[in-house]
Amino acid sequence: MNFLLSFLFLFAGLESDRNSISGQVFSDENRRPLPMVHIITVENGEGTVTDEAGHFELEVSGEQAVLKISRMGYEPQLLNLTEDQINAPLEIYLTPAASRLDEVVISAIRQTSEDVHAYGDHHASTTEEFIQSLAGVGMIKRANYGWEPAIRGMSAGRMTVLIDDVKMTPACVDRMDPVTSYVETDNLDKVEVSRGNADLSRGSRPGGTMNLVTSRPEFNRQWFGRIEAGAQHNATSQKYSLSTGYSDQRNAVQGAFSYRQAGNYRTGRGEEIPLSGYDKMNLKLDFDRKFSPNQTGRFTYIGDLATDIGYPGLLMDTREAKSHLFSYEYEWTQIADGISSLRVKPYHTRVDHLMDDYDRDVTERTIMPDMYMPMYGETRTTGARVDMSVYQQNHFAEIGLHLHRLDAFADMLMEPLDESESDMYLYNIGDARIDNAYLSVDYSYPAGSSWTLNAAVAAELSMRDLLNDTAAGVFQAEYGDIPVANNWVGLSGSLGVNWNHQDRYMATLSLSDSERLPSHLEHYGYYIYNPVDDYFYHGNPELSPERSTQIELNVIRQNRQRSFGIESALFFNYMRNFIDGKPQSDMFQCYVNYSSAVTAGGEISLYWSPADYLEMASGASYVFAENLELNEPLPMTPPLEGFINMAWQANNFGLDGRVRGVARQERIADQTTNETPTDGFITVDLSGRYKISDQLELRAGVNNLMDAYYREHTSTARMPSTGRDIYLRLGYSW
Repeated sequence: MNFLLSFLFLFAGLESDRNSISGQVFSDENRRPLPMVHIITVENGEGTVTDEAGHFELEVSGEQAVLKISRMGYEPQLLNLTEDQINAPLEIYLTPAASRLDEVVISAIRQTSEDVHAYGDHHASTTEEFIQSLAGVGMIKRANYGWEPAIRGMSAGRMTVLIDDVKMTPACVDRMDPVTSYVETDNLDKVEVSRGNADLSRGSRPGGTMNLVTSRPEFNRQWFGRIEAGAQHNATSQKYSLSTGYSDQRNAVQGAFSYRQAGNYRTGRGEEIPLSGYDKMNLKLDFDRKFSPNQTGRFTYIGDLATDIGYPGLLMDTREAKSHLFSYEYEWTQIADGISSLRVKPYHTRVDHLMDDYDRDVTERTIMPDMYMPMYGETRTTGARVDMSVYQQNHFAEIGLHLHRLDAFADMLMEPLDESESDMYLYNIGDARIDNAYLSVDYSYPAGSSWTLNAAVAAELSMRDLLNDTAAGVFQAEYGDIPVANNWVGLSGSLGVNWNHQDRYMATLSLSDSERLPSHLEHYGYYIYNPVDDYFYHGNPELSPERSTQIELNVIRQNRQRSFGIESALFFNYMRNFIDGKPQSDMFQCYVNYSSAVTAGGEISLYWSPADYLEMASGASYVFAENLELNEPLPMTPPLEGFINMAWQANNFGLDGRVRGVARQERIADQTTNETPTDGFITVDLSGRYKISDQLELRAGVNNLMDAYYREHTSTARMPSTGRDIYLRLGYSW
């Protein structure tokens, strides 16, 4: 009996040693709660996962504990808890990690909007230069300005580019003003890229989405600012920028202004490319106010004005391109049990674009000779986003509603040099109006400490019409007595599973099926010139939506210290009712639905940091694309590409080197376009930085060190790229 009592007392004493740890995990970047954070005790491996509001509860043995806290996209923490901390509610803050691969998270399944890495190095001269360095992302180059992003060879209507989750629609029907041209690297904080259509939160596009997230002022910084000046020798370009602001505990205001100017650039052979310069200025204003610990309002204005933009490979140049973006975001966090955050964001954007050929000799050209053709385009996009995160125990969901109206207009005046001939007037876009409502639900469930299941559905309602009777009559005359007004509903869905083992092995498998509605240019564009193939395109009101089925596998392997890692992705995309041009004559094409097309390929990246002062990375990407009905490659498919990066840092001095190799591309679309093969090439870039003081920094470098002469396969009009380019920048911060 005494032995039994002693055993019971001992057992009771052991039970009393079990203590409860509870608390909440936040992002140190914006104080949002973080779901699906893994919390494990180092002593015995017991663990749990935070819920949608970042809450967790964990029982431990003893009066002390060491917790390992980790989540993809954030720096891991080791937390030593004392006896006083164990039974008290904890607040834990995780810091976003800087990606060693390409300073951006590229994911197949988006867990939350926090799954991104901060972009803090403004090494690139332009936003386009930075985007081109991302794995699986390329640029359609137009000489020295206005590069357009493409994800796995897909661009324009097959991918979505946003600025701070705001939709901005280019105004040029020839795609000379991509959205990326309206954001400067000085204002860029990070880039969110989702390849493929597994992530439906920002739209249903087979290529994926790209969100350019601009920097915001931080609270409690008092006066702050930065001034920078730089020059590049190749195009005698120069850039000046100034940003400053003030913040206290509740208010934060910030303003940034930049000016860029460039002349004609030279190729690797020293050939000067005429009409390739530009002038550009950008203004950004931010005002944030913290109304309470969990309520914040954010106002943003971005204005951009570019003039005298030369396009040597096109028929004309841009006289003026200007844009305005207004947005206001109000966010509630930790609202109530079951609702972790709610964000409401109304916005308005407007873009005006004017092109002409008054500086050209129009008598010598083969297309539309002996006449001037000034073109004007404008878009007005007004909308609102509502995003809410909800949870119930281990069930998490993100609900998004996006409403927007697009008004688009474009026209062209044809002025013959012969005064005896009359001018002609043409509507390229005859007052198109598109009202869209997009609803998405993203559900996730942690099926254990290592597994997460994900499902998403989305529905898009689009009501569209041509408000100009003359423009509508042109389509009715060409296609018969058909209605130009259409109401469409597109449905999309995705399934995925994510496996994460101790933050060292991660794998994601996703399957998705999405429906893409035709763009307003594919639907209503008329007499639209495409510099890629020298054809004029006509829209088609009878187009059917394009459907895409994709499967993708992402695998990541890294060591515990995150000093070595491999990231790889494989994808296969089968598209039905594929929308592309069909030649009608030697000069004209019409958008039609082809039966099917396919794209497949992958990316692989490797990084290695053998010492704190040395980092190395390498990678490669490849895309195979085929129009199955025509048995020919899809146009503008990027060739095999690889890179090797090296960065060395010692005290106040740093050196960076990058070698980029691109293979020859012989897979061309010769039935539907005038595409030609391009040769392979290798470029070498070097850069260095020296911190003169805590506030003063000098940067210098040379792009295309070997002065290689090359053409990107995705360059319009087969324009050669820039030769050797030496640059110097000096920045002062306070």
